[in-house]
Amino acid sequence: MIYLKIIVFFVISLPYYLIVYLRNIIFLTFSSALQIKLQNYVISVGNLTTGGTGKTPFIDWLLSQLKNEFNISVVSKSYRSQLKKSVAIINSNDSESLNKSGSESINTPLNGALYYGDEPFMLSQKHKDVSFFCGPYKFESALLAQKTNPQAQVILIDDGFQHLKLFRNLDLLLIDSSQINSLKLFPFGLAREPFKAAINRADFIILTKTHLCKPEDLNLLKNKILKDLNKGASHLFLSDYHLNWPLLEASTKAWIVVSGIANNKTFVDDVINHYGNDKVLTQKLYPDHYQYQSTDIDEIKRLLNIHTNAKILTTEKDAIKLKDLLDPDKLKSVQLQMQVTDGERLIRSICDKIRSRY
Repeated sequence: MIYLKIIVFFVISLPYYLIVYLRNIIFLTFSSALQIKLQNYVISVGNLTTGGTGKTPFIDWLLSQLKNEFNISVVSKSYRSQLKKSVAIINSNDSESLNKSGSESINTPLNGALYYGDEPFMLSQKHKDVSFFCGPYKFESALLAQKTNPQAQVILIDDGFQHLKLFRNLDLLLIDSSQINSLKLFPFGLAREPFKAAINRADFIILTKTHLCKPEDLNLLKNKILKDLNKGASHLFLSDYHLNWPLLEASTKAWIVVSGIANNKTFVDDVINHYGNDKVLTQKLYPDHYQYQSTDIDEIKRLLNIHTNAKILTTEKDAIKLKDLLDPDKLKSVQLQMQVTDGERLIRSICDKIRSRY
């Protein structure tokens, strides 16, 4: 039976591999004819695998490091949002340009996360001095970013590593080190493209969630990358994250955990490890980018009415969607902060490359 499964997977993976391989070759060989080249310095941040790699916390960290040095626009796809237009502007300091562009600008709508998408809206609230653009098509959003914020020196493409229609000056590739057994090409693994080709197309590689990876597995992954990487060890960086936990007050006996991210299990495990299993009354888990329905909110309120001494504990991304739907006194979130080993060197290298353009 296992051999039949391997044969089926191989039959599925072969055409997928050929499509990805030929697509990459065609775009990179004929880039001048096929790719849209913007006037700005374009940086893409993307994943090798599907699922939660830690891209949004990394972009949050990257913006914190770069925005005081450069004028930046961020382009994101509006996953599971209510956007009907191909392009929408989330945040901009130049209202006159916005009006001229004929696009919408809603800085703090009641349900901005639902309208724009949870991740770009969350980032826009944390970085109000950065312009954010989102919509169904990244290249259209990027063109509008160039038009609307011409002062921007940098356009950062969120989840842009496989978006070859846009020319990039710099590619940052994130690899989830906790998924070391899932780095094979789909459907044998979760990789969007072949491992060796991807790491050599990237300018810098950042291994995420290294604290969740066994030391021997991490060394194995590092050695595999360095063996296949043409650029050398200076282009490889390690990262993990630090969680800022809300205080479990005396009046709060336990948590009702609510989560709608790619790796709900990891979040729940972190909560249990920090507070203890007896402090988690129940869990309400949803798919990534989930748009909470009235029935979901009613169920959460019902649980709060039953457990009067409990509060909701959720992720930062979910809190941005739930804060207008639940009693804010009953809602607490865990703040995640990215930590990049030797991050100053990475930022210095990126800044040098941007400045060399201007």
